[in-house]
Amino acid sequence: MGVEVGAAPAANGEMQAAIARVMERRILADYRKDAQFPEKFIYLISDMNTHVMHSLRFLRTILIECRLHRERQAPCATLPPTGRKKSQQSWKC
Repeated sequence: MGVEVGAAPAANGEMQAAIARVMERRILADYRKDAQFPEKFIYLISDMNTHVMHSLRFLRTILIECRLHRERQAPCATLPPTGRKKSQQSWKC
């Protein structure tokens, strides 16, 4: 598994810019109400040594966990159609 060292700083800069846009638009405001989200999100934005795709996958995971928690489902459950629709709407920006 190789790491593209030359691409990492630019990609991480893009990730930071994307996170800033998300925060400005308050896209994650609803998720921040979840008790576990803030801690996991802070971990995500503080880990700038990871590949951008890993960060995006981790973000997707914590957003799904929040939806499942809100719908009183187990963390390993399949996201119900209503949760999928709401998650997709959250990313329209």
